[in-house]
Amino acid sequence: MSQPDPAILSSLTVLRKPGVVELDRIVKHNIGYHFNVIFTGTYNRPLPRRILYPALRALVVRHPALGVHVVGEETADPYFVRLKSVNLNKIVRYEDAEIDLNEFLGQEHSTPFPIAIEGQPQPLWRIVVLERTGQIAFIYHHVIADGTSGLSFHRSLLAALNKASLEEQPNSIADVPQDKAFFPSMEDHLHLTLSWKSYIHHQFPSLAPKPNPPPPGLWTGRPHMFENNVCRTFARAVQVPWETLFAIRENCRKENVTLQPFLQIIVGQAIAEAVPEAGALQCAAAISLRRYLKDVGPDDLGVWISAWSEIYTRQELIEGEGETATPWDLVRRAKTLVDREINRGTKDVLLAFMKFDPDIRASLLAKPGKPRANTYSVTNVGLFDGGAQDERDGFKGEDMVFSQSSHVQGSALQYQVVGTKGGSLSLCVTWQEGVVDVDVVERINEKLRARLLRAGQYGKSESRL
Repeated sequence: MSQPDPAILSSLTVLRKPGVVELDRIVKHNIGYHFNVIFTGTYNRPLPRRILYPALRALVVRHPALGVHVVGEETADPYFVRLKSVNLNKIVRYEDAEIDLNEFLGQEHSTPFPIAIEGQPQPLWRIVVLERTGQIAFIYHHVIADGTSGLSFHRSLLAALNKASLEEQPNSIADVPQDKAFFPSMEDHLHLTLSWKSYIHHQFPSLAPKPNPPPPGLWTGRPHMFENNVCRTFARAVQVPWETLFAIRENCRKENVTLQPFLQIIVGQAIAEAVPEAGALQCAAAISLRRYLKDVGPDDLGVWISAWSEIYTRQELIEGEGETATPWDLVRRAKTLVDREINRGTKDVLLAFMKFDPDIRASLLAKPGKPRANTYSVTNVGLFDGGAQDERDGFKGEDMVFSQSSHVQGSALQYQVVGTKGGSLSLCVTWQEGVVDVDVVERINEKLRARLLRAGQYGKSESRL
């Protein structure tokens, strides 16, 4: 792998050291545990370089995160620098062959970012245009942006495309503004705090309440593995039409719940139905913290998230009122916990405890061979409005798929969810090769799609499904 030219590195502006959450992501990329996040949008018009490049140059000016590079990723003291420019020819690729989206995502999620190309330090993102399907994939390092930021990028791109002028000879060099502030680390920006009770319990476990033992039959796939130092990601997308998504949202509203807890339960049901040996499942969920930042807008790129988890038993999920029923009481219980995490604000959030880890790299490298904590995760970024319903001419986003690399140390199955107004509801599952067999995942997704379609009918033609 090419290394940056020292003379070039020395000429770049040093921004800051990473926070502990950022350091965790930098280390994961360096050792091969997790590489990237992808938002693949379907647009209504072709995207030749002469219209795409002017728009991307505008985005580099708009978003400081698109102009940074990490120096010393393999060391104990990495740091961010600001690039002077981004050569779009090095990070934008066009594919004109027929490509299966699942195969494409699996390949890209298994490909790290180069440190340098021909001695030039590279940004932490890339673009792939799938010409046959009208799709454009924004692929980015998780250290510069969270899931919500993927939608922010596509909204910004659509706006820029609709303002950009055609260039006969597209300029491939995007100048990076040298005076635009790069956001502080998440813990500094959010002022994450710990209560004395949480601090004491973490530092002195003997004083904390004894944790409940895992329930019998907790299924979390195979233990953490990193055979031959390779983490290969597989991906499978489940999509249901807009009409079903609209109906599900309406039914959730009738039951006084939101989509997030509904998704946690319905994915859990599909897994329990497809995996007979699963007596219990542990679900992890991501939660956005950007609502607590007054200086961050909906279209800014950055990392402001936390996570939490909950256990569901097989009986709760599918052995109560019938295997095909949506257990709305359980969904409401899940919503209560979601609300509790939201109301927690920036106090005692899970990621705040990461600062007590004295050696993140050593902790991660010790994972292989140990059982994993979580069965599955659900990350829902909400609804993408790409203007597909707008009757005016211009570029529009007609559909969206959200996915991310598998985590060696993470959940056995990762479900990434995004809805598109006028498009579909997409649930893309990613997993590490060997952790769960492909035929098991295919069976889970068949059950999941059927449950989503039934849930879209609840309250319409049947009293309860």
